Amino acid sequence: MKTGNVLVVDDDPDIRETTRLVLEYTGYRVSTAANGAEALERLRGGAAHCVILLDLMMPVMDGWAVARTLREEASSCPAIIAVTANSLGVDAGRQVVGERPLFDEVLVKPVSPGELVRTVRAYVAPDEAAAS
Repeated sequence: MKTGNVLVVDDDPDIRETTRLVLEYTGYRVSTAANGAEALERLRGGAAHCVILLDLMMPVMDGWAVARTLREEASSCPAIIAVTANSLGVDAGRQVVGERPLFDEVLVKPVSPGELVRTVRAYVAPDEAAAS
């Protein structure tokens, strides 16, 4: 399994920071974005990420729009994990763009640190060098 970066996209600074800390503690390299537009800018700027943790409800550009854009633009898009406080967001996992689901997984907030790490680990291994 490959190692790589995780992009955390959430408009809530506390959630963004807590998620970053949990993932970094377990060995992941993490970058963050406060909204979807900022996330796309990072990704289009050449930043390589294997997993994107994407809040669905954000100002400027929501997670739905980001996921659709990534699925339509990139043939080798990273894993997109929707993270939502709205349990109705679970239906997000059933949407398809082209031949790929819009989201690879859907997590409902609050997400426990264990569930977060297990879910990310299903797509990318931690970088042991980043943990030291």
